[in-house]
Amino acid sequence: MSVVRLVTAVVAATAIGLAAARTLAAQAPATLPSRLQPAARAAIEHLADSLARESLAVEPLYDKAAEGVLKGADDARIVAAIRGLAQRLREARALLGPRASDAELSAGASALHAGAPPTLIHGLVATRDDRLPGRPLGLALVVLANLVADGVPPSVAGESLMSLLVHGVRDEELSAFRWTVARDIEGGTRPADAASRVTARLLRTAETRARQP
Repeated sequence: MSVVRLVTAVVAATAIGLAAARTLAAQAPATLPSRLQPAARAAIEHLADSLARESLAVEPLYDKAAEGVLKGADDARIVAAIRGLAQRLREARALLGPRASDAELSAGASALHAGAPPTLIHGLVATRDDRLPGRPLGLALVVLANLVADGVPPSVAGESLMSLLVHGVRDEELSAFRWTVARDIEGGTRPADAASRVTARLLRTAETRARQP
């Protein structure tokens, strides 16, 4: 499995599994890995307390700490990564609004980390609010993060996703879109071309479905 594939798979699994993680967290308090030294533990707990006061989920911080330990990162790198994550969660809240779910915020933070510009995420929110009121954006943001991480230019990824959402593409089709683009890229297609071609195919499918009685 390529490094990009591994990273993007982790991003998707983390965001999609966030609801289950919340249920488990309600049953048992999150804990930090025992390997962390007191100074690092104190810094992370301080960040978690700050997020909690802002009504933001803190479990992603603990997950990030566990991930860092698993990868063999030292305390300084783990704390720096968690500081960055906390800031991205705050940015995601500002972009997605106070009613965004934990899953949407986590996915938004992942998209920012992958390199999606804030204006693009705001565009997805505006598209949803104007044309698709009430539709969750968690999956679209996960797909955005993965596309950008795979090398699709953010502008192309954003235009594709907004077109697909507006034309009523279903969640399972959106997931298949992401993996089909990744497969085509691995097969040698330029990322922008792969995203554009798969988008066109899905739009034709959606238009055909809309014409059916």
